[in-house]
Amino acid sequence: MALDKKNLKIGIVTFFYANNYGGVLQAYALQKCLKDNGYESEFVNYIPDEDLNFKQKIKEFLKFLLGKKAKLNPFNEIFKKFVTENLGVGKKIYTKKELTQTKYDLLIASSDQIWNTKLNRENTAYFLLDFGNIKIKKISYASCIGQPEQIEEFKHYFHELEKFDSVSVRNDFSKEFVDAYGVNAFVACDPTMLIDFVGFDKEYKLPFKEYILVYSLNMSLETLLNDSLKKVEEKLNLPIVVLNSKYKAKVNIEHFSVDNATSEQWVWLFKNASYVVTDSFHGVIFSLKYEREFL
Repeated sequence: MALDKKNLKIGIVTFFYANNYGGVLQAYALQKCLKDNGYESEFVNYIPDEDLNFKQKIKEFLKFLLGKKAKLNPFNEIFKKFVTENLGVGKKIYTKKELTQTKYDLLIASSDQIWNTKLNRENTAYFLLDFGNIKIKKISYASCIGQPEQIEEFKHYFHELEKFDSVSVRNDFSKEFVDAYGVNAFVACDPTMLIDFVGFDKEYKLPFKEYILVYSLNMSLETLLNDSLKKVEEKLNLPIVVLNSKYKAKVNIEHFSVDNATSEQWVWLFKNASYVVTDSFHGVIFSLKYEREFL
């Protein structure tokens, strides 16, 4: 599919607004890769309400009724700052009607778990690019269904893939799922593997040079995490650095906690770790990227 780079308007649909290191880094990487190859793009700035934390919205609304100013969440502010300074984002779109009126020459559904119906539910169609002019070219780059089991009532949306010009996914079980709809998909690497992040990392000041880095997103693995970490610590005899996300890892042995790392510092901590313990997809990707031994 050859497209003229000049005046080509590309819209990217993904979790660029996520309070998640992997989410914003894969978004940054794809846009930078496109730019490095001569293509300008922007993130489609439509954020479905269902992707926002419902309890948080209720809390903020109650604060509004009581005339109280909402307190800033430092973790959320870190990602807002990253998006503002590093990503090219289109104008805010508030309604589905506005979304259908967007004018792009090419739409890219990009990476992360954008097709996970247990995560997105009613927004599945949006992440399958069910909007815009019928002449718009549509592709998927390294998208993922998150898990093999999908919610039955939303599975019919995947017939939208028949309208795509090219479909790639980031793992085998996503390919098997997509193939079932008669779509010829192929497996591609995550966007974070497409660029080198040269000059992107920024040092996080630690009281030691060598360390075991822990990055955990699944709290149900708490017992397994701690048992495994104890074995690694005994073998390597190094201090433990726990890199927290919005899900605070429950590590019950002595450690140094990093609670407010920027995305640049997150990359630096992986790049300089002596060993990594993680249950995160992007934790594994960056361990491989910087040739760190990991569990």
